[in-house]
Amino acid sequence: MTMHQAPQLKNWVQEKFNEITSHCAWHVESTGIEAEALLRKKPSFTYLIRQGEKMDHFYLSFIRGEEFCHLPFTLDYPSMQWFYLNSAPHFASDLGTFIPEIMHKDAAECYPLVQFAHKG
Repeated sequence: MTMHQAPQLKNWVQEKFNEITSHCAWHVESTGIEAEALLRKKPSFTYLIRQGEKMDHFYLSFIRGEEFCHLPFTLDYPSMQWFYLNSAPHFASDLGTFIPEIMHKDAAECYPLVQFAHKG
């Protein structure tokens, strides 16, 4: 990385953190068990986004039938995109494109679980 690229990368990282933390389905402090309790008895493909173990790691937790899925994703710095690996790598520049792709559904079939106490 050059001196010129460092500020650009910093701005991009901040933009991505703003995108995820302002998303209506952001549940920053939810664990996997708590996510399952929140998603239980919701329609299939209702989802929430939560913090992973590291600062730039996240989980998309969703319900599919009676099964809970917790799929990890992260920021890919070289490509400057969201990144998820499932058999093949998946990349997208925004969450609106990325979340349906991870869930293998059309965007209209993906339902965010809004956190009512969300503080942006």
